[in-house]
Amino acid sequence: MSPTKTLADPIDVMGRLLSFEGKQDPYPLYEQMRAHGPVVDVGGAHLFVTGHAECARALREPDLLSTDAAVQDGKLPGWREHASWS
Repeated sequence: MSPTKTLADPIDVMGRLLSFEGKQDPYPLYEQMRAHGPVVDVGGAHLFVTGHAECARALREPDLLSTDAAVQDGKLPGWREHASWS
């Protein structure tokens, strides 16, 4: 019998991806996220999409995208100041 592998919490993994260390070497964190499937709910109406086909589909789905900064302000206050945008 093989041991059961515990999956990392996707919201925790997302936080680590946005950290300085995560940006330096994101690949192990991508693998942890992929273990949850090609589309992962990371809270706050946000999805983390890893599968190629799923990314292509998401990019063509108008209901999933927002190009209006004011809409983003309402969904994720403080997003403009986050280090990932600088």
